[in-house]
Amino acid sequence: MKIGTIDKFQKIEKELKKMISQLNSVKDENKTLKKRVNELEKFKASGSKKIIKGQKVSSDYENLKNNFNKLTREKELLRKKVDQMLKKLEAVQIF
Repeated sequence: MKIGTIDKFQKIEKELKKMISQLNSVKDENKTLKKRVNELEKFKASGSKKIIKGQKVSSDYENLKNNFNKLTREKELLRKKVDQMLKKLEAVQIF
């Protein structure tokens, strides 16, 4: 072989080594990015669970508030009826 041919092969070998090194760097970076994506997906899932739980708590609160308001209205109606009954009893002077 000629010296020129050896030089060409050495240059090709050098470039291949450089490309392999870059490929390894990209692989390492890819592994790091995959780990980070997994972490973010777990965080997102955790956040989604908290949001769902918060929505349920909010819904439960609304139900309780609605029930409380309904019971308050019923209590007021009962109070009025009892007042009316007491007035009728007073009118006939049973007390």
